[in-house]
Amino acid sequence: MDALQTLKATDMFRNVPDEELAKVAELCKEVSFNKGDVIMEEGSEGLCLYVIPEGLVSIDVRVGDGIYRQRAYEVTQGDVFGELALFGHKRTARVRAQSDVRLLEVQIEPFRQLMKEVPRIGYYVMHNLSRILAERLMMANITMQDVMSRHHIVGE
Repeated sequence: MDALQTLKATDMFRNVPDEELAKVAELCKEVSFNKGDVIMEEGSEGLCLYVIPEGLVSIDVRVGDGIYRQRAYEVTQGDVFGELALFGHKRTARVRAQSDVRLLEVQIEPFRQLMKEVPRIGYYVMHNLSRILAERLMMANITMQDVMSRHHIVGE
């Protein structure tokens, strides 16, 4: 797997110059999971983020008493997940492989250090992440509205 080409095709790294993106690629480690494997569990420490070069994963959140899980969304080739670890957050959802997946794992601390050393990487990553997270928030709002309408929950 060519980490540099995978990163170039990922929205989170849009506009990062190749020379600087190559430094990010050096931090990447390839990992694989089988269909059905839990990749990360809600509440666990966020020590890395993942880029998906191949496969499909679901992002599932606990609803109510924690017994019921609601699929918030799915991510596939070219997407990232676990990115909230950059902000020091624990995992906010369970991530499960919906197919056999290959991932690029990026450890958070070396990546943070690289963004300090090369601020342009940090600028583009944070700019792109703000757009990605805003889109996910809009999707979550739509999902919540749908769930509430199906259960006839009306706000004041």
